[in-house]
Amino acid sequence: MTPSLIDRTFSFWKKYGQVLLFVLFLWYGLFLRLDRLDKRELWNDEFFQIHQIQADFGKSYPFLSRTTTYGDHTSYPGEYLLTGYFLKKYGVDKWKLAIPHLAVVLLGMFFLFLLMKRYIRTPMGWLFCLTIFMINGNLVYYAFEYRPYAVLPTLSLGMLWWAHRIFEAPVLRWPERIIISLFMFGCGIYHAYGILFVLLPIGYLAGVHYWKERDIQKLTERLGIFWVPLVLTCLAWGWYASANATGALVNSKVETFQYIHNPLLKPWKFFKGTVGNITGDGYDWMYPMLLAPTVMTWVRHRQQAAQNIFLVVLVIVPFAAILAVDVLSRYWFLQRQFVWIIPLWALYIGWCWDSFYDFVLQKCVSRSKAAA
Repeated sequence: MTPSLIDRTFSFWKKYGQVLLFVLFLWYGLFLRLDRLDKRELWNDEFFQIHQIQADFGKSYPFLSRTTTYGDHTSYPGEYLLTGYFLKKYGVDKWKLAIPHLAVVLLGMFFLFLLMKRYIRTPMGWLFCLTIFMINGNLVYYAFEYRPYAVLPTLSLGMLWWAHRIFEAPVLRWPERIIISLFMFGCGIYHAYGILFVLLPIGYLAGVHYWKERDIQKLTERLGIFWVPLVLTCLAWGWYASANATGALVNSKVETFQYIHNPLLKPWKFFKGTVGNITGDGYDWMYPMLLAPTVMTWVRHRQQAAQNIFLVVLVIVPFAAILAVDVLSRYWFLQRQFVWIIPLWALYIGWCWDSFYDFVLQKCVSRSKAAA
């Protein structure tokens, strides 16, 4: 294959192939999610949230009360603000209650598309990233569950995209600045994990840009006016956190590792269980996708530092934070709590396959030159 043919192939892929592959997986991913909703009924935890939201109807500004819990470790009002109107208007109808979550899921897929164009070049990287995101059993199940976890993946993807805009856009017009500020604030008041959605992407990109530029003043200038909404977001999150963000009212004294193995007693099974949950969740044939990240974590290459920072800041740190809160509050460590890390993991997997492709291609070219 000549270089010109390679160039033409990648030109076609960037112009048409990416969109076609994404649309194909988008329809299949939506089918899996809607099919899962069709085949199940609302269950106890969803009825609990329905009861909590209905109990707030008629109250003045119930989203400011900080006393109603809508999910694990949280009395944040995100679900009330997003779905309360639909519950009040349509009652307990699983399909109509899924309407706001459907809109949010589609928005999350759009953010994923934007981030894939930013992070991943090769067809293989796109294929593996989309396979994890669209097929992963946890993402499929929680997409239309009437609980906060349906929204968390979209918030994590969206905040990563907006963080890129903050640090990398040559010019940000006021409409986009307002959208970013509102999205940031929305993350902060939606759920207890919202502060992670905001701070971790900003921290990741700050670390990457500092690694490249070694200029603190320039990083501060990139944040610019976003210091104001960032501080306001942290204050709002802290205000709700003072009520019940870390399980102060939960303290259920259940066995934290009832569903996932204790990392101190069975570290390999804990590792296998968590990685399995964020990769395939029951699809063992997806494990070979881990080859590239395993190799490229240790092999020196152009993107190694950025990828390792991404892995630590956006995957390992939030895992550790969630686990610490569960242990301290004596609550279950559950898949739904880290469902929002799965899209970031999928991006990381696809990105590593890009680097793996470049690494293998470079080796092949070097051997060809040596043989010649």
